[in-house]
Amino acid sequence: AFAGQYVGTVISFPLSALLSVYGFDGGWPSMFYIFGIIGIIWFIFWLLLAFDSPATHPRISQSERKYIESSISEAKVEKKQVPVPWLQIFLSPHVWAIIVSYFCSNFGFYVLLTTMPTYFSQALGFSLGKGLILNGIFSAIPFAFEAVVVIIAGPLADFLRSRYLSTTVTRKLFTSSSLTLSALFLLLCGYFGTS
Repeated sequence: AFAGQYVGTVISFPLSALLSVYGFDGGWPSMFYIFGIIGIIWFIFWLLLAFDSPATHPRISQSERKYIESSISEAKVEKKQVPVPWLQIFLSPHVWAIIVSYFCSNFGFYVLLTTMPTYFSQALGFSLGKGLILNGIFSAIPFAFEAVVVIIAGPLADFLRSRYLSTTVTRKLFTSSSLTLSALFLLLCGYFGTS
């Protein structure tokens, strides 16, 4: 499910470039119409297919509903209400490590998402006609790579954690290697030229 944001980006960059070149209503405005219509269709399907619980789902079989509810009924056991230790949470170095890690990861994601097409346009000249389509394709490549890595990294981390490394070491290894590789590839982008 986490790879969906990357897959969506891989699809939307080239599609946006195609719509900018060949789309209706002057080209680039068509991408807003198309993505808006896709969003509305997605919302309609969500309204028709998603429900709060198996009990309120109109198209689920009784046996499936009973199976799901019996599987989760143990989790619904009432427990004593314990106050949340907010101060300890916010003073924890582990929490701050996660916050900084996610901030850096998201910062890198959105820097690439918002500036890479501009870089390909202004620095490499992929701005008009077929160049714009190349811009969309090349801008999607890092996100395609990320989607593949995210899909592979989960099972690989589980394998390493189950046989060789502790959970903490596995998390530190994958977090630090992903941020380091992202930074390295971002630095390498500056060395690409038109020649």
